[in-house]
Amino acid sequence: MFNLADCYKNGEGTEKNLEKAFYWYKQVKEVSENELCDGCKQPYIEYQWCQQCNIRQLQQNFSKWTSENEFINKFIEEAQLKAKNSYEILEWIPYNKLINIKYFDKGGFSKIYKAIWLDGPIYSWNFDKQQWNRQTNYEVILKILNDSSGLSNKFLEEWKYHYNCQKNSFSKFTQIFGFTQDPVRLCKPINDLQDSDNENEIYGVLPYMAPEILRNNPYTQASDIYSLSMVMWEFTSGIPPFKYLAHDHHLVLSICDGERPKIIENTPKCYIDLMKRCWDSNPSNRPTIVMLENIISEWSRYIDEYYNYLKLDENLKLDEKYSPQLPADIDNQLKYDIFEFIKANEALVQKQVYTSVIQSHPQAYYKSRKFSEILDKSECFICTEISDNKSEYSKLMI
Repeated sequence: MFNLADCYKNGEGTEKNLEKAFYWYKQVKEVSENELCDGCKQPYIEYQWCQQCNIRQLQQNFSKWTSENEFINKFIEEAQLKAKNSYEILEWIPYNKLINIKYFDKGGFSKIYKAIWLDGPIYSWNFDKQQWNRQTNYEVILKILNDSSGLSNKFLEEWKYHYNCQKNSFSKFTQIFGFTQDPVRLCKPINDLQDSDNENEIYGVLPYMAPEILRNNPYTQASDIYSLSMVMWEFTSGIPPFKYLAHDHHLVLSICDGERPKIIENTPKCYIDLMKRCWDSNPSNRPTIVMLENIISEWSRYIDEYYNYLKLDENLKLDEKYSPQLPADIDNQLKYDIFEFIKANEALVQKQVYTSVIQSHPQAYYKSRKFSEILDKSECFICTEISDNKSEYSKLMI
């Protein structure tokens, strides 16, 4: 069953389907609860995963590796000590264990490569051989920083948020396996990286950046939720947000002043309400990732049931398609929400075909870039506006 789950997860021999992978991993867990660890004879907490024995093996190996960076070392060690299954393991991966490294794509402050990880990720401990069982020759993605001097505690905090989301909802997030170091491309020793002067630099794609980040406030999980709201809007429009505007200090001010993309016609009201909560100017008013997953998973589940119902009876008339036999255990509001999604499906697709052909603004950028200079211009612009029109003070203050 574990191999079947992996096949669905990685698209090996079948179409990639993370929901089915998640289902089979849960089945594996139920079976594994009846299996005992060969070492301590206690029940596994996950498939072939004894937390007590496996953490001891990982801890004994701490002295055998180092990234030469205290932040990375601590991040990896903490992840290993708290891992409740193989999916939560992070490792320091020796660069010589990566082969067939090929360029794939480029972002504003990173380059993306594909590679084969010879050892591959851990999935269980082999008591007979006293070594880890691994998925060898595993294809991975490498994200290489253009400016590795920007690596800092702040940078790693962002990866911690991603890693925590991965643990809480593994089927929805790209898995992080660990970190490595290219000995050729780094310009300075990695243990010096935390001393970088770039600690407070701000990078990103402007339309997806939360207003509090543009105000130079600390990065939080709520900032990611704002970014997700822009992705939600993009799903309904078929185009990136603020495609027709210059991504300059004027847009920075507008976003901080509450401007958001225009709601697309025929978008379901329940979806609009959730999207607006996610892009609320006050981070504390935004839902958590767990809340979002619960809401969206429930929508997805019943919409899938509806379309499965249609497949069973392809002879349904058009007017009958909006009266499916949904389960009796759902409340009227949820049922209404599902009908909204179903009715909106075709209308939104037609709208996207029209909007996608309109040309974007020449100064609209959708790769990460440094925003310090743009934000400096925004501050000057604010001072000018305040002196010219004092009544606008509260509106423009960031």
